[in-house]
Order: sequence, then C-alpha cells, then structure tokens
Amino acid sequence: MVLLLRKPVPLHSDKLSTAVEHAWGVSSIGEDVDSFITQSGDKGLVYVKPHLISLLNASRPYFNVDPEEHAKALPQASQRKAWGEHQAWISLDYVRGGRDLELEYSVLARLAAEMLDENCSGLYIPRESSFIPNDSFLFRELEQMALKRN
Repeated sequence: MVLLLRKPVPLHSDKLSTAVEHAWGVSSIGEDVDSFITQSGDKGLVYVKPHLISLLNASRPYFNVDPEEHAKALPQASQRKAWGEHQAWISLDYVRGGRDLELEYSVLARLAAEMLDENCSGLYIPRESSFIPNDSFLFRELEQMALKRN
C-alpha cells in the first residue's frame, strides 16, 4: 500500500510508534521481542508479532511521473484531483508477503489507517491498481479491510 502525500515529510520513529501503538494496542514498543520499530533516514521496519512491515518514504511523485499528467488516466474526478495533488509517498509493504493477501492487506490497512492525516491525498494499492482519495470514506475503508482478518 502507498500513502500519497501532498508534501514530503520525514519518516519519524516517534510518529510511527504512535501509529503502531494505536493500530495494535501495544503500549511499549521495543521492550520485548513481540514488537519493535526501527527507522533510519527514509526507511523503516515495523514488527508486531508475527507481522513484519517495511516502509519507504520518498520525496518525489509516485512512478516518477508528473502527478497531474498521470492523473488524467484516472476515471473519477476525485481520483484525478487527489493524485494530481501528491508530491511524495510512503509505501507500506508486508515482508515475505504473497501467501495470504487478505491477511497482509488487513495488517497493512490497520497501520495505514493510523498514518492518515491531512497531508495524505490518497491510498494506492499497486497490486490492485486501485486508488482511493483521502476523503471521508478512506479511513472507514481501511478499517473494514483491517477487520477482515485481524
């Protein structure tokens, strides 16, 4: 999953810790082997037993293509507007994924929902070629996805 951002922001481990704590209800990240967060520069890892998620923060448009140009190919006006506004992105990838997509999407959706803010223009799911603008429905969509298996 990819959170498209209106402006680049640093990947902060404290903000990531808060998102993980809210997503899984863990209050002491890193104090035991069941969970940890590590972050260096634009890369991060989140482990909440048994799930490992990698994060990559990029200060450029997704696909390295002018967002407004790419947005023209999207079918809905809300998608075109949201995609055209982004200038950066953060990807969330389930490490060693591909075995149980419903579970993996559920885990990623749980974290993505907690990372949403006003800087996020939308969520792109590359495997599905699906783009959802960050409107009043995105958080609920992510919550529903998260509840499927978690």
